[in-house]
Amino acid sequence: ERVKLWVDDQWVVDQWASLSSSVATVSGTLWLAANALYDVKLQYKDVSGGAAISLSWEGPSPVSKAVIPSTALFSAADPVAGSPFSAAVYPALTSGTVSTAYGSGLSVATAGVEAAFTIQARDHLGNPKTTADDTFVVRARHNADFTKRNIVGTVRSLSGNRGQYSVTYTPTWKRNKYSCATPTTLAVGSCEPGASDPVQNHEVGLTDSAYTIADAATVRKQVVATPSNLVGAKHKFHDLLVSQAVRGGLMATYYTAAVAEGSRTAAAPQAYSGTHRTKTVPTVNHAFATSPTAACLDTIDTSFGARYAGFFSPPLAEEFTFYANTGSGNNERVRVWMDNSLIIDQWTSLAATDASGKLQFGVTGLYDVKIEYKQEAASSSDAGQLDFKYQYSGELTPVVIPSTRLYQSHD
Repeated sequence: ERVKLWVDDQWVVDQWASLSSSVATVSGTLWLAANALYDVKLQYKDVSGGAAISLSWEGPSPVSKAVIPSTALFSAADPVAGSPFSAAVYPALTSGTVSTAYGSGLSVATAGVEAAFTIQARDHLGNPKTTADDTFVVRARHNADFTKRNIVGTVRSLSGNRGQYSVTYTPTWKRNKYSCATPTTLAVGSCEPGASDPVQNHEVGLTDSAYTIADAATVRKQVVATPSNLVGAKHKFHDLLVSQAVRGGLMATYYTAAVAEGSRTAAAPQAYSGTHRTKTVPTVNHAFATSPTAACLDTIDTSFGARYAGFFSPPLAEEFTFYANTGSGNNERVRVWMDNSLIIDQWTSLAATDASGKLQFGVTGLYDVKIEYKQEAASSSDAGQLDFKYQYSGELTPVVIPSTRLYQSHD
């Protein structure tokens, strides 16, 4: 005996080439919606001997296996005139999380030599795109080092409307026994600082066990967790980031609690806890107690935090001044990274409510931006505020950065 079963044009049972003599029942599982009609096709054949076939189901109702009743089965209806019709189906919008990249430049490169790979844009169902109008951003980042700007890759669409893009970038760091920027008192090639090595001059990833939160503030790097790929000499690797950019604001994540700075350690470096909600915000211009942002927090009169991330597109290639304006509360803290550079750092203390930082842009394009805000111990009269502004030759006074200059990042 042999059997095949299709439901909703999906092959759920295939026992056509052979049927195990020890198995009297074969089955397949499929998610279906209630009270909907689905195509079903069952094929059966018997080569010799007795023959018998039954089609059963089990699920929420009926709970136990039972033969499918006639009330749930329908014979094929007469087709509408002209059916079947030929329908052209196009891919949906591009999904950055489903799109793929391939090529040697993703994992192996030579310092000073151009590396290359290819991006294949896909929709959320995995279908290859047939257009070349998406925006992808590629950057090589110095692993665990927030003092060096990103190396930006060049992305070009390939001909043929296949949703493919060629990418090139030129790495600058290599790893060998001299990878550490400063010699240590330990063995040659070791990136672990010895007891007498000055931490502020030794470029070691913050995952090394000798580093503390205080060291992080000294060398202006961000404390991270402890994955093995960041330990020791390996910190000289590049992190290669490939993202789809979508215009119209940043992605905001709101947290119901901010971790006190004195409680953070290398083993538990998180600045926030209690993720409450994520949403896209067109601009960063919030009075936390009165704006729609307040609805994203379970309470305002306690510690809370917010992180905004995405890309910034400068309208001109020149120096920009960025401002992170906070409220008047003493408990507010803010810091801003632009193109992997920490340009505003008011995290351990708030020296000014209009903190600012400058950055020169050599070319127009898309640059990573990340803003972190927190209140460790807010009160009802200290609800908080955050405005992200810029000033340049086209804006002689600081203005809130418009949504047309901000992009979400989808990795």
